[in-house]
Order: sequence, then structure tokens, then C-alpha cells
Amino acid sequence: MNIFEKLNTLTGSVEKLTDFVQENSDEIFNFFINQAQLNLADFKADIDTFLSSNYKVIKKLDLSINENQIFIDVLIDTSERLNLSIYFQRLCRIKEKAGLPISKRNEAASLYINRLRHLSDFSKILNSLLVKLQTAFETEEDTNKRVLAVFFNFYANIIQNFSAYNLGGVKSIISQIKEQKDNYSFLISDITDDILAVDIIESEKAFLAIHLIIDTHLEREIIHLTYSDAEYLIELETEYANKLNDIESEISQIRQLASSLFNGSDDVFYSLGRGVAILSEEQQLYAYLRSYGNMHFAKCNYAYDSIPSDFFNKNIEIVDWGCGQALASMTYLDFIKKENINQTIEKIILNEPSEIALKRGALHIKTFSSEIEINTINKDLNSLRMADFTTNDSVKLHLFSNILDIDNYSTKQLADLIKEIFKGLNYVVIISPKITDLKTNRIDSFIKEFEGQSFELIKSENKSAGEWKGDWTMVLRLFKVNIE
Repeated sequence: MNIFEKLNTLTGSVEKLTDFVQENSDEIFNFFINQAQLNLADFKADIDTFLSSNYKVIKKLDLSINENQIFIDVLIDTSERLNLSIYFQRLCRIKEKAGLPISKRNEAASLYINRLRHLSDFSKILNSLLVKLQTAFETEEDTNKRVLAVFFNFYANIIQNFSAYNLGGVKSIISQIKEQKDNYSFLISDITDDILAVDIIESEKAFLAIHLIIDTHLEREIIHLTYSDAEYLIELETEYANKLNDIESEISQIRQLASSLFNGSDDVFYSLGRGVAILSEEQQLYAYLRSYGNMHFAKCNYAYDSIPSDFFNKNIEIVDWGCGQALASMTYLDFIKKENINQTIEKIILNEPSEIALKRGALHIKTFSSEIEINTINKDLNSLRMADFTTNDSVKLHLFSNILDIDNYSTKQLADLIKEIFKGLNYVVIISPKITDLKTNRIDSFIKEFEGQSFELIKSENKSAGEWKGDWTMVLRLFKVNIE
């Protein structure tokens, strides 16, 4: 029985639904958000029936409960994907009545999901839709993925509903999109070119082809990446490694070196996916440090400054999850050096799905200290297993920097892995951009997995643009937990 079938059978009252959602939030998220469109479409009639039968219960949910907010946001996104226009509108109103904001992306979707009947209606809203999605991309989203998904869901619906009897009109709208796509940065992507190249003569085939491209782009299908099983990965004897020997082990100097080696390519910059893409080329490494390094360093330093002073007297191991080029670990080493803190760091464990970034990260750590033991694990979060880690009884510092805001991982699976491996005292630093309530609530759901043990939330802050440093946003969570 899948999670949706359980949801259908176990609800019936506000209390039952709340309990079920709290216990199964991660599974619900993965079923609705990370499932391929064509698979999810098989459940459309059942989802419609569920919403119809349970709407009176759903609208009474207490949205001050984190998991209930996630549930409503997931249902809104699902209603948009499946064009369940009535429930899309009703679910948005539930959030509004609770005093919660509707995302810019959902505002954009509301333009076309409101039962537009004629092709001319779609043509009239095209410019407004593009503007709203561009605003969502610039102010709320960490990548263009979900923004593109909304736009091309709109596009696929036009083709499915109108190309069979008004092919000329549909081609006219496609021409408008092609003329304007360079004016909207969220559309600058290979996926745009791939989808606009789909033959629309057979509307159903085109509709399926478009959603297959979207699913692949959003990694809704299970994608098997190839990882290195080498016990230790590090970059050696490269131009960059040699140049590192000529500068101080200081983060601003390292960023300056990377910036000087970046070729300035716009294509490389856009390939970063707003800093969350898995990197595969050296120029991407340079571009990331040049574009996002200062922001990353500032957030990390702000977080480390909030760690209780007695922590720095402890011998520790650092676990840097989704580490990229090890910027969070590197900033920590830089931080304790500048604060004249003499702390023993026995080991740094670097986990990262990009092999080239992981090798660069190990090199960065080695540049700061040749004495610290480094372990490297070339895997994504969901692929990690207990056997990947070797550890001891020292205090652990877990760094989650710009990683827990991604969609394609299980919060419960990751928390269970940590509780299984890292017994004893653990300090956890989580830093993320403030994107949407759904992403922030997912982070808080991860933290909730550790409550009930010897747990202390040390710091919790959400910073929107203009509330911290310029237009940088931040979600910061710092806690300690003694895992038994």
C-alpha cells in the first residue's frame, strides 16, 4: 500500500489527518513532489476524489503545525501539476485565511489554471505569466527548475488542448515565446530549447514528451549517478593546486585565486543553477566561488559566531554534508584561526556527489592543515549508508550549508542515518537561503527528528532580503543533541 492509499484510508477527522501527516510528512512529500508527472497523473482521479471527500477536514487543519503547512503546500503544487483548478484555488485560500503568503510561483500558476477556455485567453496572459515567474525566480527560488516546470505545464496544456484544431494559433504563441525567452533569465536553459524543439503535430505525443523532459530536469525520476568508490579523493598536481601553494591559506585569497581563473562565460554561470547544480567542470568550480563565495562565507561566519564558547574547548570531528568545494569546513578553519581558537580537529568527513568538487574540497582542507585526517564520500544524501563512515567517540560538528533546501532527499532517512552512526554529543549547523515556506518547513521537519532526546535548539533565525546583508537571505538553525 503506497502512502496515498494509506492517506485515503486513515483520514476522516482533523485529529487523524494531523497525526498521519506529522508521522508521514517525508513520504507524503516524496510521493507528490518527487514522483514523475506521468506516474502522478495515474492518480489524478483518486487525488481529485480525495480532495473532494476530505476538503472540509483539510481546511480545518492547524497551519501553525509545520507538517500541516508542508501538506497544504504539497497539495497546492500537485493541484497545479494536475490542473485541478478548483482545489488549487481552494487550497490557496486556506493559506491566505491562515495569514500565510502564497508563493510568487503559485501566483503565476493561478493566471492560467483558472479554467481559461480559449487560445486567445492564454495568449493574453503570456506576458503577465512570464513577468510573475521571473519575479519568483529572482526573489523566491534557488533554481529555475520549478519555475520552468510551471511555465512548461502551461505550455503543454496549450498544445494538448488546442494544437489539434488551431495549430496556427499555437505556433503563433510558440513564436512569441521564442521571441521573448532571452528577456527572461529563468528561460535561459537547455530544457527550454529541448521543449521548444518538440514536434507539436501530434498533441498527445507532444504533451507526454514535454513532461518527460520536465521530469528529467527536475530529477523526479530515479537517476542513477556514477560515483567513485575510491577511499580518498583529492586534487593533486593541477594548475590550481600549484597556485594554492603560492598564496595564504585564507578564504578571501582562495576566492580571489578562483575568480582570476574563471573565464567569465555566461553559459558556465547559468549552468550553476543558482548554486545548486552538481558540478562537473573546473570552470564551474571557479564560477561558483566567484559568484557565491562571499555570501557563503558570510553566512557560515555568522553561524559559527553563535556556537557556544565551551564547544571550542572540545576535540571534534567535522562532517560536511553536500560539501561542494568544502566551503563550510574551510570557513570554519578560517574562523577559528582568526579568533585565535586552538581547537583539536581530529578528522573532517567530506560528503559530495560531484567528484570534481569533492577533490577540490579535500585540497582546500589540506591547504589549511596537513595534519587533519580527511575522509571523502562521493555520494548524494539518499545513497549514503552506515558503512560509508568511520568515526570515533569525539564530539561531532555537522555542517549542512546550502544542502537541506534541495527536494531530492529523505529528511527521515538522513536523520535516521545520523542517529545510527553518530552516538554521543553532536552540534548541528544548518544554513540555507530563505526560499519558500515549504523548503524552510522541510528543514524544520528534519530537525524535529532529533527532538525528544537530549536536544537543545541554540539558534533559529529566518532572514528575508533586506533584513540581513543587502538582498541575501538566510535560514539558520543551530542545535545540539546527545544521541544515545
